Parts: sequence; C-alpha cells; structure tokens
Amino acid sequence: MNITVVGAGCVGLTLAAVLANSDHRVWIVEKDKSRKERLKNGKLYFFESGLEELVKKSLNLGRLLPTDKYDEAIPHCGVVFITVGTPPLASGAVDLSQVFEAAKEIGKNLSSDYTVVVNKSTCPPGTTRKVAGIIEKFKPKKASFDVVFCPEFLREGSAVEDTKHPDRVVIGAESPKAAKIIKELHKQLKAPVLLTKIESAELIKYAANSYLALRIVFANQIADLCEKSGADIGEVIKGMGMDKRIGLHYWYPGMGYGGVVFQKMWRQLLILLEKRKLVVRFLGL
Repeated sequence: MNITVVGAGCVGLTLAAVLANSDHRVWIVEKDKSRKERLKNGKLYFFESGLEELVKKSLNLGRLLPTDKYDEAIPHCGVVFITVGTPPLASGAVDLSQVFEAAKEIGKNLSSDYTVVVNKSTCPPGTTRKVAGIIEKFKPKKASFDVVFCPEFLREGSAVEDTKHPDRVVIGAESPKAAKIIKELHKQLKAPVLLTKIESAELIKYAANSYLALRIVFANQIADLCEKSGADIGEVIKGMGMDKRIGLHYWYPGMGYGGVVFQKMWRQLLILLEKRKLVVRFLGL
C-alpha cells in the first residue's frame, strides 16, 4: 500500500519504519526541515532501541520517504495516519492544535480516490469526529474519506517491539469499509483485533493508562502500610495476585510512575469526568 504518516516523533517514525519494512511505501511528514534532512540521512533526533537500524534499512530499500510537504505525501495514499503530539496544557487538558492542523492539511490535499484517515494521536473522546469535520470542510468536492481511531500502546524504549508485537489492535470505526482496510493492514502483526465505536477506542487509551497508574499508586500505598505494620510487601502482592481477578502482573512498588504520559492521561480523565458532572469514585493520584 501507499501510506502516509503525519508526525515523525516516536510513535509516527516507529510506525512508518515498521510499515516500510513490511513492503509498504511510506511517506512520513516532518515539518521541521532540519529533522527531515536528518531523517533522509538515516539519523534520528531521539533514541529508541532498534529504530535507527530499521529506519536506515527502509530508507535503503526506498520504502521510507521523509518529506515536509503535504502535497507530496497525501494525494496518492490510501491510508493516512495522524501521529502528531498532544502535549498537556497547564489546565490539565491536552493541546489538540497539531491534530487539527494536520486534519486541515490532509483535507486540502486529498485526491478524488478513497482515503482512510487514521488518528493515532492520543485524544479525548469526540476529537476524531472533529477531525472528520475539519477534513470535510477543506477537502476537494470529489474526495471521499472515512476516519478511524487506532490508539497506540507503546512503551518508551520498547516502541519497535511494541509496534511489531502489540497485545491488541483497537480499531474505532463507523465505516465497515475503513475498518476492513485497517484490520487488513494490521493482519501481519497477528494480534487480537477489537473493533469498537470511535469514542470507545479513544477512551480505551485513557482508561488503560489511568488504571496502570492507579495500580502503581495503590502498590506504593500498600508498601508504605507494610513498612509501618511489619508486613512484607512481596508476600502481600503474591497473596493478592493469586486471586485470578487481580493477577500478579504490574504490581511495582517503588518510586511511583514517571514521565508525562500517565500523568497526562490521569489528569485528562479527571477533566472528562468533571465536564460530564460525574463523581470521581476511585482513589485519587
């Protein structure tokens, strides 16, 4: 397939390199000209295990095509991924300006052929429908498209392996035609595929990361209690984990969670609950 990935950060570049090494021809849009030139020379501007080798291989095969021009990357592609950043704002909400700008440029450059636009940027429920509205506003009259939300579940340092071997592929789509195309694109990954409503797929990402953060905080709280009461946290976790409803996975008492991802997910989830006037019924972080 001819595919475009808009956004050449960790998510976008990893996705593009993996697809390019699976016989697809992939354009990757990086608006920063200096970073685009580095990409063309096989030089990365961040470290991710195994990614530089994968990028160089796909460049040598002529299947990975870095560009800073939408009109060069979009018109001839059947699938376009949006993987731009959604950084947190001071309020705790996320900045969606890059997503909406990408949607505008994609819309302006669609051809008359059918295109599936896949949003992979982490966004609150309702964002992907706004993306569809922006594309509809700016697209040529004869262009036809559908939107899909397909969240990423990558860990820093393991992005290549997580892209190649995901636990699951979530596809939020209303169009059966679009869902079929994106499901077929992920077939080579041999992972379970879950087809959902668009809003469900958007919320799965927030719910999953917030729950993982909650497990870390809960484990630390129990570890503190163990220290004060003479109990052994290892024994407590083992006893909890023998309950099949709980399991032994992902109980890591220690320094707490780091980075911006879990914090961003959690704060945004609280905002979503508050906007809908829902009472927060679980432990705060």
